[in-house]
Amino acid sequence: GKLDSVSKYSPPALFSREPKKVQCAIDDLLETPQNNFRLFVDGKMMFPDSKGHGSKEQLKRILSEYPEIPGGADGFINALINLLVYEPLLDRIRTAQEFDEADIEAVWPVYQEIARRGEKILPLAEGDTLYPRKPHRTLPKTPEEQHELVRRFLVSCTAKDCSVMIVIQPDGSPSNSRKTREKLTDLPIKVGKDVPRTVVSEFDGFSYSVAIVDLDPKPLEKMEHYYKLDKEIAEYYSKLESTKSLR
Repeated sequence: GKLDSVSKYSPPALFSREPKKVQCAIDDLLETPQNNFRLFVDGKMMFPDSKGHGSKEQLKRILSEYPEIPGGADGFINALINLLVYEPLLDRIRTAQEFDEADIEAVWPVYQEIARRGEKILPLAEGDTLYPRKPHRTLPKTPEEQHELVRRFLVSCTAKDCSVMIVIQPDGSPSNSRKTREKLTDLPIKVGKDVPRTVVSEFDGFSYSVAIVDLDPKPLEKMEHYYKLDKEIAEYYSKLESTKSLR
């Protein structure tokens, strides 16, 4: 359904790994969480409310019922910010997001040209592995390069639409402690059959584990959707600009 408020959240700030920017992103997520931030306790969603509304004060009220959290809500938020700054997995997501070298306005005509030639673009799960590279200054001319441009765009869309799941619990360590990665088996999270997930312990008074979900590769059929959505956004922005509604 439609949202009744404009999100203040900036994804680039969250993935910046710069403490001040990450803190701003978390603060904005707490004020306008919508479907971008959710907190579960013992499997039950506690934040935001059913309409996607929330605030830092609301989170503090919820976490005040759990005295075992070191530093209370502020300690939890600070640990979350530090986690997002130090966790290397987020860098990998950002790298994949940056595979988009030209945005849909330029990729769409290339995709149409490939379609007119009757060529099949391999799905992301097939074909050669794509690696990070310095963006090209001009659009590709050869069929191989054009195919790669489209596939890189879909990789970027997949990474931009994923979800980061963080399991975090107090572990009795000092609130200013940091420890390297290790394998723990006492957290109720598994990868595959009886395989313990990598967990970081003694991190600002918590143990945590991070997982990335919703990484199903975006299909080629989504290309037209991305083009139309981008066009709608541009037209709406132009309308707001012409009516001086932008602030």
